[in-house]
This record gives sequence, C-alpha cells and structure tokens, in this order.
Amino acid sequence: MRVKRAIAGLLFAQGFLFAYPVLGLPDGVAQHETGAATYFMTEDRRTLYYHAQETPQDEFVCVDACLEIWSPLAARADQLEEGQWTIVRRPDDSLQWAHDGRPLYTYFRDTFPDARLGDGAGRGVWLVLKEFKTVPPSMKIDATLLGYVLANDSGHTLYFRQGSDSGEGQMDSATGESLWLPFEAPWLALDQGDLTIRQLEGGVRQWVYQGQPLYTFKKDSDPGDVHGHGRDGIWSAVILEKAPGLPPWMTVQWTDLGLAYADMNGMTLYAPVDYDVIVAAQSCPEECMQENWRPVLADAEDNPVGLWTIEENDYGQRQWTYKGRFLYTHTRDEKPGDMKGNGIAVGYRIGDGWRIIPIESGLRRDRS
Repeated sequence: MRVKRAIAGLLFAQGFLFAYPVLGLPDGVAQHETGAATYFMTEDRRTLYYHAQETPQDEFVCVDACLEIWSPLAARADQLEEGQWTIVRRPDDSLQWAHDGRPLYTYFRDTFPDARLGDGAGRGVWLVLKEFKTVPPSMKIDATLLGYVLANDSGHTLYFRQGSDSGEGQMDSATGESLWLPFEAPWLALDQGDLTIRQLEGGVRQWVYQGQPLYTFKKDSDPGDVHGHGRDGIWSAVILEKAPGLPPWMTVQWTDLGLAYADMNGMTLYAPVDYDVIVAAQSCPEECMQENWRPVLADAEDNPVGLWTIEENDYGQRQWTYKGRFLYTHTRDEKPGDMKGNGIAVGYRIGDGWRIIPIESGLRRDRS
C-alpha cells in the first residue's frame, strides 16, 4: 500500500486550529480538509459512506439490490491494512475497504466531485465518512443553518465581535444586562492553536479565537440556535465549514414543524421519500399527480448547487431535486408556511410518502 502522510498541522478554513495525525491512507483514497472535519473520498473525489448498522462482525446489510445504489470500495489482495483501515470479505468473496470496522461505499447519485447527496439516506443510516477536528473539552463542533460552527459543550453557538475586542453591545430590555456573555475557560485550560485565553477582571478567563474574544448570546435558547449571527451588523458566529449553498430562487419559511425550504413565492417544497414505491403502489396515479403536485422546474440557465441538483424527469423536463429526489409544491398550499401535502401516502408499503424538507438545526421560532 502506498502510504500518504498528512501534515500534522491541520487547517481551519480561516487558519490553524489543533494538530492531530492522520494515519496512512489506502491506495486510491484521498482526504479533503475543512475547518470542521476531514472528509475521505476516492482519488476522483467521490465521497465515501458507511452504513450505521453494518459491521464486519455481522452479516452485510448492503447486498443484492442495494449494490445498484451503493458501490463497495474495492480492495486488492496485495494491499496492506493500516490503523483504522482494514479489508473485509464480502459474501461474493470480493474484498472491500472498511474504516473503523465499517465497510465503505460510494453513492450512485454523487455524479460531480465532492458531492455528498447520500448523507442521511435510508432514514439516516447512510453517513459520510468524516473525522471532526479536535477541540477542547469545553467546546464542540455543531451543525447549524449556517454550517458547522464552534459551540460550547452544551451546543450553544460561539460568537466574536468583528473589529473590536469589547463585548459591549445590545442590552436585554428586561434586565438591563448585556446579551453577550464572555465564554469562560476552565481554570486548567491552556492555549491551543488559534484558541487562546485572556484574563478578565475578577479572575475570569475568556476563550479567544484568532485574537477575537468569544461570547455566547443570551437569546440562543436552544443548542444550534444562531440568532446572534449578524446582530448589530458586527457579530459573527465562528463558522468552521459553511453550509452547502442554496439555489438563488429558494426561500426559508416557518411551518408547524419549524423552518422548511420553500420556493420564491414561499410555497413549501416537498420531496417524496421513495417516488418509485408511491408509483408502484398506485397511491398517486397520473391524474392524482396533476391535480395535487407541481414539479419545481429549472430554468435553462440554472445550475446545481450544494445538495440541490437538476435531473430530467419522465416528461423530458429539467426538474430540481434534493439529494436526488424530485421537488414539488402542493396545490392545496395557499400561503407561505402551509404544509398540507406533508405525510400524504404514508402507510403500509408506501414508505414515508411526501415530506417537507425541514431545517433540522440553526434558527428556531423566537419564543418571546
């Protein structure tokens, strides 16, 4: 096996964070660094995935028809295992690479470099192979609407004030206290890479990122909230990896289930969990489709972005998709936030039917 050694100093998108070694990679496997994580992929930049319920100690889950969607990362008999990278033998006697005991695959819908359309597929059991960067015990890397951000250990986003080392800013009208709380470092914590510690009055030790003191925002009531981002035009979350981009026509609207994606008119977007199953069960034949569902069509100049791609539907139209699933709006939705099509076709042998595309983390409705 040709061994590739990673430079010990891993990089943020914005600069150096913390060093940790990455062991040798198998022939044909590469890695991509972001500020939040190391992603593993093939040399032609196809993302690697694993099935959360599949280990070499158990029977393989992905067999037969599954292999039409997920392709095993093939290994050769003359290749050597190293560290977490091992070789497993499949039921057909072929060899496959595994990482930390989990067999690895590529996804058939990842048709462009660095695509990650398979992440969360199969009711969340298919996951991208990545390793998050190391952070101090008092912190974590958390997913939000903005992407992966630096957060405290309870998941509350950390912020810095652009162009200033002062935490003074907007005050809470009810208490008269500052909405921005210095993010304190434990007494035994030490400087680590871009994260250093400064001493405040009263013996308080505050974490500092790249020279900018870090704060939490009092109106972030839930983990993953990012209400402080852009506040007063000067506050910013510490974004380690930006969220995938969105098509320019897309909007975000409140629904009864929280934030969800919508079209430019605010109409909720839906993606059938398994359109082929719906068709096979005849739960929504042709006349039903025309009466209830409008395909979200792409203009001639539109291009794929992030998890949103364009594919040709059965009628030869260019239709937008989310993670490879065709997008629709529902004819009974009359105003932004309506979601009357959600859950249609749920039942025996019909999978999860039609579902909105919720935003799982980030902004939530302001309870005040």
